[in-house]
Amino acid sequence: MLLVWFSLLLFGVALAGTILAVCLLLLRRWQTGKFEFRSPWFLAPLGCGVGPFLAIVSLFATLWAYQSFRPASWDFEEAFGVAPGPEIKNLKGKTQAGFDSRYIYLAFDYSDQAWSRIIQQTGNRNSSPLSDLVDSDVYGGGAPSWWNPAEPWVRKPGCKNRLSHSMKDVGYWRDMVFIHCVSDGRIYVLASRID
Repeated sequence: MLLVWFSLLLFGVALAGTILAVCLLLLRRWQTGKFEFRSPWFLAPLGCGVGPFLAIVSLFATLWAYQSFRPASWDFEEAFGVAPGPEIKNLKGKTQAGFDSRYIYLAFDYSDQAWSRIIQQTGNRNSSPLSDLVDSDVYGGGAPSWWNPAEPWVRKPGCKNRLSHSMKDVGYWRDMVFIHCVSDGRIYVLASRID
């Protein structure tokens, strides 16, 4: 939320600086009858307008690059609090952050060791009933294209035979869902929280 307020503040400063620069330019033209773009009375407010705008653009570009190019092992570590072990093979990960939410999507090859490891990482808690979080997220288009644990009617090819383990309030995650998709031999994980 702080990022939103900071962005709005920078946008307000940029807008005020740009408006002031245009007003000074028009006032100078009215007084002298010509435009003077090199005047410090014009360049200083214009710089105050352009500087924060460039700061906003670079801030969002940096955040986008961080989310897009970080390795999947970082996603795993954020979700479970530990780096992936040798039993986690062909790991894919994606983080989607919103203003008040965060979703981590993981997929890796199934093995008994990998399944028991992720269940142990969450404290061997009992599973709660599977919610429609997975199917609704995939149906709504929020999940990456390679993340396929949903029912086949939601997205082709889908997961034809799935075993699930769902938990609430694990660490700072509101929901964690583990799905062993028997039809493609993969484990899919969704960790989500909403502030």
